[in-house]
Amino acid sequence: MILLTREQHCLLAGLDIETFKSLKKRGHVPKHDDYETSDGRRGYLPEATLLLMMALEFHHSCGLSREVAAQVAWSCYIVPPTLHRSIFPAIAKTSLRIAAGKPVNDPIMCGLIDRGVGLGAREHDRKFALSLGDDNRVVRFQGVIQDLPKRAPIRRVLLVNISEIAARMRIAAELNAIDLDEYWQEG
Repeated sequence: MILLTREQHCLLAGLDIETFKSLKKRGHVPKHDDYETSDGRRGYLPEATLLLMMALEFHHSCGLSREVAAQVAWSCYIVPPTLHRSIFPAIAKTSLRIAAGKPVNDPIMCGLIDRGVGLGAREHDRKFALSLGDDNRVVRFQGVIQDLPKRAPIRRVLLVNISEIAARMRIAAELNAIDLDEYWQEG
């Protein structure tokens, strides 16, 4: 099991430690945070770093508050419970291609469907992952997309490219000699 130090965690996410401490204190980081093994080792799992990077992307690119961005990133990871395991091989594959400078026609996207009641309203925070094809139409969904027609109209869909985020994490790890090979192979 790979455990990152706080310094490595922040370095990969592109945050200085003081900013991270401040965000953590306010509850503005995804819940999947530091981890303690049975033998007492402490650190950050690589997926916690990926979730932090997703939260930062939701905040910067989609304009979500830091708190809601952290909640959305966390929910993309846990809803449904098997989502991470089912899409991780595709994230690992597409991020490797992007990190190598190769084109990816079907990046993995994660996001939120906003039905207009407010981004903080839990029942309206519908998370999903999807893959976009060459023509930018949706070609594969995972999650809750099947119940869209039965619900209120969609105000907006907020997406982040998790393949791109994971590629940035791969590149930062390589530049800083942080070995994450085991993580990308096993998820």
